Amino acid sequence: MNICGICKLSGLACTCGAAANDNCQFDPTFIRLPPDGVLANESAVHRLAMAYRGKGLSRRAILDHLTDAFVSFDGVAVDARGNRIDVPGIEVDDTFRTEDDPSERWISDFLRAGVAMPRRKAQARVLPRLRLLWLALAITNRMQAELAVA
Repeated sequence: MNICGICKLSGLACTCGAAANDNCQFDPTFIRLPPDGVLANESAVHRLAMAYRGKGLSRRAILDHLTDAFVSFDGVAVDARGNRIDVPGIEVDDTFRTEDDPSERWISDFLRAGVAMPRRKAQARVLPRLRLLWLALAITNRMQAELAVA
């Protein structure tokens, strides 16, 4: 049995090598995170923040939205290197360090990036948060997530 080196699924279930044309069905249960360099880009952060501003959620509601999306996800997600992600096991509060910032001020700063374009790339220390925000958006609205990093 052939096992895909990227998503670790059998060759029958793998969609990594599927052609991006009309002959291949789009698989909503397979998500590949974009590379960190793409997520850290000013325009990607701006569009991602715009997507979350449009939801009209409070800071805490955004974290709850992420948790709900991850718990309900029944598919396969891989990072940019092809390593499988345990989506239901993601601890949102640990990544966003809510014990150090109970008011979730970082989320307010992030949402502000949806109004004004950030002046520089996102720092490496916030990339785990951006990954989770993008992943939740991809789970709930794949097209919007793809446009955020286009």
